[in-house]
Amino acid sequence: MSSHFNSRPAARGFTLIELLVVISIIALLIAILLPVLQSARAAARSVGCLSNLRQIGIGVAAYAVDRRDVLPPGMVNADAALGFERHHMASALMLGGYVADASYAYPGGGDYNGPHDNVNVFRCPDGRDEVWSGGGTTPASKDDPNGARFWTMNAAGLGDVNVWYTAIGTDGTWWADASQMPYPFGVTNKYGWLSQQRIRRPSEQAMVADGLFFRIHAEGYLNARHLNQTVTNILIADGHASSYTTDTLPFQPNINNNALGGLTDPVWRVDQ
Repeated sequence: MSSHFNSRPAARGFTLIELLVVISIIALLIAILLPVLQSARAAARSVGCLSNLRQIGIGVAAYAVDRRDVLPPGMVNADAALGFERHHMASALMLGGYVADASYAYPGGGDYNGPHDNVNVFRCPDGRDEVWSGGGTTPASKDDPNGARFWTMNAAGLGDVNVWYTAIGTDGTWWADASQMPYPFGVTNKYGWLSQQRIRRPSEQAMVADGLFFRIHAEGYLNARHLNQTVTNILIADGHASSYTTDTLPFQPNINNNALGGLTDPVWRVDQ
């Protein structure tokens, strides 16, 4: 009578030490890769913002073509005596069909805060879904997170329009109040038409930037918004958009700030 024995060795599991080594290696790889992935996502958001600004620039150029080289206003206040309704650049481009997406409305229930549509070209990917409401929500510096809030204005024919960018003021006749700027939709008047030809250095002239207040009769605020709050994206008047190191930029490019005339790359006044 013969006996048969199983010659295969008995299967054994991982020892505790081996499991700890594997877990340690995985944790090390995550620690190495996570910052790289976060940096890549941050860079992608900045690229998305630049794409928004370029699309706004295309809309501005098309608007000017249809209006004998006149640029859209940064802000036009309602003025019944002059026949003006209330608009700013975003609403002018939306109503004229110069931007592809108009999903600008705030969430329902009368609450401005909450998720917004990231496809909207006036919504910066690194912007905060919180409305500016004055007081403590006004930024105190370029790296203040409040500068990434959105500003909202009720525009004729559209309702509330939310914008995460700021239009740049220059010399007092660049996108100002109704007393200085034309109505954006064809009403004939003689109030401060600004044509593209008046811009002396279009390849350097700042037009729209990361910041708060898409209007000019009040001060705007630039915001350090991208890549760990070190970069501000700016649309230049010739239609290209670039990233700038925020430390080299002014905090408030106000139209009444004569010191802006001495700044370059980009320039901030059309009279430079």
